[in-house]
Amino acid sequence: MPQRAKFELGYFEDLFQYQLLPEALIAISEDPARSPTELKMIKTEITDNVRRVRNEFRDLMVRGYTDVHLEGYFQRHQHETIRLMNLAYSLTDVHELYDFLFKALATLLDCIEKDYSKYFDLTAPVPDSYYQSSILLLEDNRKVIYGKMKAKQVEPVLQEVILAYLRNFIKREACTFRELIYAKRFVAHLLKILKDNEEKDWTLKLIKELLYLNFNKVSFIKHCRYVMAAEVEAIKNLPEQMTRFHQFSKEIEKLDIKPNVAYRTEREGLKEHLMSYVAAELVYLSEWKKLHPELAGQDFKVRAEQVGYKLPLSLSVPELAYIAQLFIDVGVFVVEKGQIMTVMKFFADHVKTRGTDQAKAVQLYKHRNPEVRTRDAVEAILIDMLSRLRGGDFGLA
Repeated sequence: MPQRAKFELGYFEDLFQYQLLPEALIAISEDPARSPTELKMIKTEITDNVRRVRNEFRDLMVRGYTDVHLEGYFQRHQHETIRLMNLAYSLTDVHELYDFLFKALATLLDCIEKDYSKYFDLTAPVPDSYYQSSILLLEDNRKVIYGKMKAKQVEPVLQEVILAYLRNFIKREACTFRELIYAKRFVAHLLKILKDNEEKDWTLKLIKELLYLNFNKVSFIKHCRYVMAAEVEAIKNLPEQMTRFHQFSKEIEKLDIKPNVAYRTEREGLKEHLMSYVAAELVYLSEWKKLHPELAGQDFKVRAEQVGYKLPLSLSVPELAYIAQLFIDVGVFVVEKGQIMTVMKFFADHVKTRGTDQAKAVQLYKHRNPEVRTRDAVEAILIDMLSRLRGGDFGLA
């Protein structure tokens, strides 16, 4: 199966060598007797060959291959299709046929993404050509969503949470297929929901829909927490405050969440986070009741804003990366093969390094094999720790 992608997509490769050579296209275009007929014939052949490859996909699924074989097969087709798309996109200014070919190959990539998503490589970077065409559509849809939310008088804060996500995504220079697929799904779902004109409380409706999409972005997590906190803080009776949080817990528990979908897959699910938040507030109220049985709880909105706390470290990015690698090497951090980047993403999300509030996972990954001065700095830290361990000086006095 390793060579099947090259073989089955060979027709498209040959196009660049023969029929779609720039000089061949110029000759066709300059001959009025040939141009309409031959261009139409080439377009028909391209369409037929896309259909042929899609039929190959369907036939393969009933031949009893294992998931391992199928994953390799579809991912090789995915990567080969991306390569051909990039080649076609680089020539779209030469002749309209290259643009036609690019769009035809894009339908093939869409087919693998949607119909065989189980085998699709979601971590692969989206080709620039495909990304740019997707961004144009997302920008158009962002404007439609903004207009519909404004017309339906959705709470401005929630509008900004949604629009900020789309604006920032559109400004990006690159992304993975997982990120693009989520953004496209996010937009398509909102457009579908906003067509309805029957809903009375559109703010609550959109909150529930974003919960369904597991939109576990920090800004939306904060918004959900703040909405609950503000409602409870307005209650001036402790038992009623506890009752309302219990009601929130039951309401969240009943919410439907779209399976295998999340804004950030490596982050705690939105439903789980909100359940933990409510549980923590109930614990707070239980303790408060022991000390102030006659008083209502306080500062709910302040605590609601405290999401995404990052532990400040005196380490630089290279020093943190090297220490993390040492802990992996000696087995303190148990990391499966191929999962080192996951560890680096965890540190990027949860700590602040010296000189920067936002260390990037890629930076940490690259600095795991540091310069001499970084090794010396880390060695000094470890020697100090060892000295404290042997001397029993733990600074606990």
